[in-house]
Amino acid sequence: MGLQSKLEQTIALRGRLAQLKPLSRPQAHQLATNVRIEHVWASNALEGNRLTQPQTASIVQAGITVAGATVRDTLDAINLNTAYLAVMKPTVVPALTITTIQEINRLILGPVYQLRHPMVGYRTVPAWPCGLETHPYMLPQRLEPAMVEFETWLDGSVGKISPVLLAVQLHRRLVTIHPFLDGNGRTARLLMNLMLTQAGYPSVNLHPTVRTAYLERLELARCGNEEPFEVFMVEHALQALRQRIKTLELNEQNYRDAQRETNL
Repeated sequence: MGLQSKLEQTIALRGRLAQLKPLSRPQAHQLATNVRIEHVWASNALEGNRLTQPQTASIVQAGITVAGATVRDTLDAINLNTAYLAVMKPTVVPALTITTIQEINRLILGPVYQLRHPMVGYRTVPAWPCGLETHPYMLPQRLEPAMVEFETWLDGSVGKISPVLLAVQLHRRLVTIHPFLDGNGRTARLLMNLMLTQAGYPSVNLHPTVRTAYLERLELARCGNEEPFEVFMVEHALQALRQRIKTLELNEQNYRDAQRETNL
């Protein structure tokens, strides 16, 4: 199935999702908590963080540190959780400007990084993916105009293409530019999920089991072959939609069963 067909499926499934009875407030709160913990764990794990999902939950929910966990892994969980909570407030819809993206990146990197680099915006040194020193990311001198172009593209694309494709392309474009010294992937994935949730879609949290496939397709996109990455990400968006529909269908079934038992 091609990219366009998959995108049409996302629209159809989004329509089905909207028809289903919403979860009760306690269940919706628990689901949102589960999604947040999964995002923090999975996004950090893609970057090499060694915490498990239960360990991540222990740190960000209960405030209990994990025996044997490094300070770096622990702080990465705390910082990304802080950024997620700041960005995903249901009553706040942050405009995705360059300034907002920079602020989100700084939240992800945390207060220790901010103390060491109080005025750092874009990186000023070359950077490249691990093992690809001969194929570096965009030169530092090009970052500021590239981010202005990115903001212009984003402003001009909202409402004109599929929300899922827009979120995926935002992710790809920001990682390709790689404007920051650290935290580019985590920033891009958080912004992608912000756009998805604002449009009524569930988050896409890539688990570390697909890390190799994810990075390979990102590198293809950086070389100009964008479709494999877009197809890969849209397929994961479809999986998230199907799972959320199953959850809401079960909720409806449980509600009907409870009504029937009450009426006996």
